[in-house]
Amino acid sequence: MAYTVEASFNAFYDEINLGGDHRDTANKRRDRIVDLLKNDFTILEAYSAGSIPKYTALRGHADLDVIVALHYGKHVKDKLPSVVLQNVRDA
Repeated sequence: MAYTVEASFNAFYDEINLGGDHRDTANKRRDRIVDLLKNDFTILEAYSAGSIPKYTALRGHADLDVIVALHYGKHVKDKLPSVVLQNVRDA
């Protein structure tokens, strides 16, 4: 049993932390998502964000956040955000 704040925190951190480096797996999954979206969209830029690249992912709650910049004139202009989102979901 931990008797100091530091030891207690370290024990807590070990219980919730997603151990290891999961960036390679996350990058492969990001690339797969981007490849699927490229079938229907002109993608200007895409990158991973969120807890995995920052090493703050929690066991049981880690997900992959991907930021994708679409060509505005082709896919966003004159469309409601809900329509753009649905188009991305459908892709």
